[in-house]
Amino acid sequence: MTTKTLLAAVAIAAVPAFASAQSAADQQLAASLGVSASEFTSHELARLKSAKSDNDRKEVEFILSHQGGQPSNTSAGAAALAASAGVEPGTLDVNQLARLRVAREDNDFNEVHAILTGATSNSTSAYKTQLARSLNVDADDYTVADLVRLRKSIED
Repeated sequence: MTTKTLLAAVAIAAVPAFASAQSAADQQLAASLGVSASEFTSHELARLKSAKSDNDRKEVEFILSHQGGQPSNTSAGAAALAASAGVEPGTLDVNQLARLRVAREDNDFNEVHAILTGATSNSTSAYKTQLARSLNVDADDYTVADLVRLRKSIED
């Protein structure tokens, strides 16, 4: 068994352990807002912070009215997407679920880990970094899709 195969197997085995954990950032944000991180999605926490800083009482009340109920990302479609991505419904928002599926299909273990642990979205895979360097651009300024389009436009 090659080292690469062994590392891939270990990474795949470790992924479920990260799937159920609330991100530290979500927990910290929820604590600063006086709510429980387990009752809100990352998106709802960000909206709540924004609404509070803008003194938008209606938005704050609307977001808080979902407290104790199911988070908004547990619709039937989101639940099916979560199941296909191999995570519990409600742990990730729809955007994160879609990114997770693509990262798993692409065997991008760095991106899978970043999504499941709540690391910043600017985390870059080795592939993305290498592609950006070959184009003389900063990887954090582009998505992988943007970099591929840029490379294709240069090649054409």
